[in-house]
Amino acid sequence: MINNYHTPVLLNEVIHNLNIVANGVYVDCTAGFGGHSQAIANKLKDGKIICFEQDNDAYNFLLKKFKDNKNVKIFNENFIFIDREIKEKVDGIIFDLGVSNYQLTSQKRGFSYKIDGPLDMRMNQKNKLTAATIVNTYTKKQLIEIFQKYGEIKSPQKIVDKIIELRKQKPITTTLQLQKIICNEIKKPIHRKHPAKTYFQALRIVVNDELNSLKQGLEKATNLLKKYGILAVITFHSLEDRIVKHFFKNISTTHDFYSHNIPLYKKIEPNFCLITKKPITPTLQEIKKNHRSHSAKLRVLQKIC
Repeated sequence: MINNYHTPVLLNEVIHNLNIVANGVYVDCTAGFGGHSQAIANKLKDGKIICFEQDNDAYNFLLKKFKDNKNVKIFNENFIFIDREIKEKVDGIIFDLGVSNYQLTSQKRGFSYKIDGPLDMRMNQKNKLTAATIVNTYTKKQLIEIFQKYGEIKSPQKIVDKIIELRKQKPITTTLQLQKIICNEIKKPIHRKHPAKTYFQALRIVVNDELNSLKQGLEKATNLLKKYGILAVITFHSLEDRIVKHFFKNISTTHDFYSHNIPLYKKIEPNFCLITKKPITPTLQEIKKNHRSHSAKLRVLQKIC
């Protein structure tokens, strides 16, 4: 199902790779507005789909969307808690790490540099840390580190200096305030990207602790898979894709084992294998229909023993 809130990316490719069985158990770790979950639920008979969604608005939407579907269970939590809520082994797990169309276009959520709104960026509205807190209270050193590490910006010092100068006059509380600061300092973007895009990305990642959550989520997800279970992950920028790529490679590669205590050497065979040697990317047709899909990459892993 495609709705006005969010268009599920690489939907056909995800469903194909999950190889859904009618009585299987599946987990959507980032259910959003239910695009992938609905497609999975449509193929189930006696099986079930367990959804995790930390965004209150999306969670409430899911409750209404699936209120008559006994095969769907929904948790209003971050996916790092999947091992707390799920005790059984599952047949397949999906992560879609993109920001929803609703979040990007909602004025009150503060994710977009294009729409004026509070400088918020929280996926989970229960969390206390906001982008405004970071921008107005973090030190120069902390801000530079955030933009370099999570925005992959080589020299953010000029922007940071301006932020610190202007926040002394009055707090920076809205998205367009911050966007204007960035655009006034970067007259001509080197690339076609909007100059504020990577700064906003960096703040969003820190506000939601996205990369640490992803590392925890991947570890817990693989522990929940049955034999021949599938883990599918869609990423949208290089930082998260790098984490997924290295994690998948590490647990699907044969490792050498040496013992320092006794003369022992052996090879440890992996419990997982890569289904996708290279990531699956959207077709030109999908990109034309949904431009936000252009940076998506799907990586798939299978548990083999």
